[in-house]
Amino acid sequence: MLKRSKFETTQSQIMHRSEELISAASNRYRITVQVANRAKRRRYEDFECDSLLAESR
Repeated sequence: MLKRSKFETTQSQIMHRSEELISAASNRYRITVQVANRAKRRRYEDFECDSLLAESR
């Protein structure tokens, strides 16, 4: 009698898990881009604010 592997999965389970992982990766990329853009925007806002303060002195 053959032993069954405890890691045996069906093709539909593999496809479902693959789709979940791809979706998560896409979300992580989108979030990373949003954070980078926000940081860049804040840096320019801080730079503008600093230059306005220097001009007013």
